[in-house]
Amino acid sequence: MRGLFEIGVRLVGLFFVLYNFMEVSFAIKFIIVDFEYYINGTYEMYFLPGFVLFIIGIVLFFKPKIISKKLKIEDREETIRVIDALKVLQVGLILLGFYFLSHNLYRFLHKVFSYNAYEYKDYFTLINTVVLHIIIFGLCMFLIYKSDKIARFLLLEKE
Repeated sequence: MRGLFEIGVRLVGLFFVLYNFMEVSFAIKFIIVDFEYYINGTYEMYFLPGFVLFIIGIVLFFKPKIISKKLKIEDREETIRVIDALKVLQVGLILLGFYFLSHNLYRFLHKVFSYNAYEYKDYFTLINTVVLHIIIFGLCMFLIYKSDKIARFLLLEKE
């Protein structure tokens, strides 16, 4: 039971990291590019929640054993024998990859089509946005197509 719980905690942590990666990177860009607005405290309300969830995601992803010990999750082997932990993690990684791919595609198309409308002050901001979306697309493809290797790495198994 503990092993399956820790896989779920890792998937939730990965979800938090990927979901808030874009928010944190945009907040950092605004701090660097529009520093005079940051001094006035305008961006804290956007930066802090995403950053906190990003950090929580990193902790959940890399330290699931701490969470399972704090919650006193039992370690029952019969549950793990019935459900292959590697396959569960692999399917979860693929589903996360597809979710973030579709979510990022929507946001990317929205940003590109609204470029002329109002959102971007200059080409630098547009290029930053495109580069960030390309990075997210790459991470999603990596999750989808290399889920078996990622799952083995996370479970510390050798091929």
